[in-house]
Amino acid sequence: MIDYETVLGATRGDALCCLRVLEHFEPLIDRLSTHAFEGDGGRASYGLDQAMKTELQGRLLQAVLKFRV
Repeated sequence: MIDYETVLGATRGDALCCLRVLEHFEPLIDRLSTHAFEGDGGRASYGLDQAMKTELQGRLLQAVLKFRV
């Protein structure tokens, strides 16, 4: 759970607080960024789409910085 002071700091642009917010949501972002890739012989394997993960992290930070307490 993220404490109020961390959220407040993140909304004000504190880099350390923003990092803590990203760390808190990392498992969810990883889950949302994981999908099937076609491997050798047409077999599907699951993996992390790093571009999607970066996009979701950026959107989360944008939303945090726009949030007003």
